[in-house]
Amino acid sequence: MQEARTSIIPYSIDLKKTVYIIILLVATCSCNKKDGNLEPIANFTISPEVGLTTTTFEFNSDLSSLVIPGKQLYYQWDWEGDGLWDVEVSKLNQVTHRYLAPGTYYPKLKTMAADGLWDTLSIPIVVEQGYSAPRPILRITPTSGHKYLTYVFDASLTKDDEDSLEQLQFRWDFNGDGTWDIPYEQNPIRNHVFLDTGYFPSKLQVMDPSGRSAIAEGAVTVTFHNPRIMPDFIWHPEYGTTADVFLFDATVTKDLDDPEAEFWYSWAFEPDNEWTAYSPEPFIEWQFERETNYQVYLRVKDRQGLTNQKTKEITIYHENLPPKANFILGSARGNTSTQFYFDAWPTSDLESRPTSLEIRWDFDGDGNWETGFGHEKRLYYSYSKPGRYKVMLEARDPQGLVDSTAQYVYVSNGSNETGLIFDHRDGQVYGTVKIGAQWWMSENLNFKPGDWHKDEVQRWCYCPRNPCLVSQCLVYGGLYSAWHANRREFFT
Repeated sequence: MQEARTSIIPYSIDLKKTVYIIILLVATCSCNKKDGNLEPIANFTISPEVGLTTTTFEFNSDLSSLVIPGKQLYYQWDWEGDGLWDVEVSKLNQVTHRYLAPGTYYPKLKTMAADGLWDTLSIPIVVEQGYSAPRPILRITPTSGHKYLTYVFDASLTKDDEDSLEQLQFRWDFNGDGTWDIPYEQNPIRNHVFLDTGYFPSKLQVMDPSGRSAIAEGAVTVTFHNPRIMPDFIWHPEYGTTADVFLFDATVTKDLDDPEAEFWYSWAFEPDNEWTAYSPEPFIEWQFERETNYQVYLRVKDRQGLTNQKTKEITIYHENLPPKANFILGSARGNTSTQFYFDAWPTSDLESRPTSLEIRWDFDGDGNWETGFGHEKRLYYSYSKPGRYKVMLEARDPQGLVDSTAQYVYVSNGSNETGLIFDHRDGQVYGTVKIGAQWWMSENLNFKPGDWHKDEVQRWCYCPRNPCLVSQCLVYGGLYSAWHANRREFFT
């Protein structure tokens, strides 16, 4: 609905009569009327009032008002006055806009109240031609790479408010040394290959037809690193120990761009991490000292000197050591009627359970094994002839490693009955012989009292010569400061 805003203005005054001319001023506006309430009044200012195509104008709608105050106002803008609203409805009463082409424009404000009433106002503005510098945009692809790579410098996204891309001129300083490598030209894209490695702060300058210019900067890092070279290696054995000599094989290395590429290889191994000299040989042998995880490094270089590196982790396991063969000889002396006792349970192995160890026996030391490998650790053996015999024990672990040991037994012509005493306090075994109606120990006691022993008994080792060694007790037995008959309860 259209409404008219009216004003009554005094026109002239006569002494005899006052003549009023009522002038009806009609201002055409887009108005709404609802339930007797008048619409809001649109009003705004433009700062500056005149400008150039380089000017950013500020539009302030603070002057808009309501006939009935207290209601929220909303604003919408049409910059050209062409009936197309360029700014969505919002509460913002200050906005900015720049006209990029000269001419007369009719920006329009639409002021709205929450109840749907609205008003519009348009104010003309004259924009003259202005000139601004270009806005250069520099893209470098890639920003890092090797020295033989072609780098692309692209300024094709550069903008200028007054001029097209074809009207602009470009010049380049690829190395950042202050010297323009390419003078002004119209080509916005340039390729470049760097002759050296290093960090290069590249520079682009763009100039428009009016002589105004601006600079954009970028950077390129050039190295010998070539990610297209794919170093790789394997090793044998795949799972090994400190006892193994590993063979590392880098023949699986390849160049994605050159299947026929030739390489030189350099290696480094923890913990020293010292690089070997480059060699065309892709193989290297290495042995590790401890069972742990190690980092192995491979560096590969092609004919142009471009390199890449690969790191892998290898786990070194504990070396399987041979078992330690050992056995208890019940008695070193006897006769042809003696059942000599042999116990191989003291045999041990750091990596294997005792029950998994196998043993075999050679009772006369002639190199012919009387038994095959088996798990039985205790046995008795009799000799048919007197003499001195070397008893050999060989132990084998599940991995096939062996160890051997030997002791001597002495067989006499006697026919006395013999036996054994097992001392459960320390696991020692002593031979016995029956003389007449009595049983006698055929070797001296060699028990060492421990802290648990209630009697203050001390043991010494007989020393026929210096130096005096504790091992002499194994030959001659022990000498004791006291002995009590009630200690016999430890023997069976």
